[in-house]
Amino acid sequence: MSIPPSGNPAGFRFFVRLLALALGVYTRHKGNIDSTIQPEIATAIGVLLDVLPALIAQNPPGPE
Repeated sequence: MSIPPSGNPAGFRFFVRLLALALGVYTRHKGNIDSTIQPEIATAIGVLLDVLPALIAQNPPGPE
């Protein structure tokens, strides 16, 4: 039995997984990272953290 396609373009699943991984590392080391980056970058990362649940919701389970 084959797994139906998600309808997302090629690379989307990997992109979301990679972004979630990177943001997980950021949240674990936020204090150290924020002390070395510009405030505008920290704000942009915050936006990515805010929209991550929506991206994950668009990324249904499927083949790895």
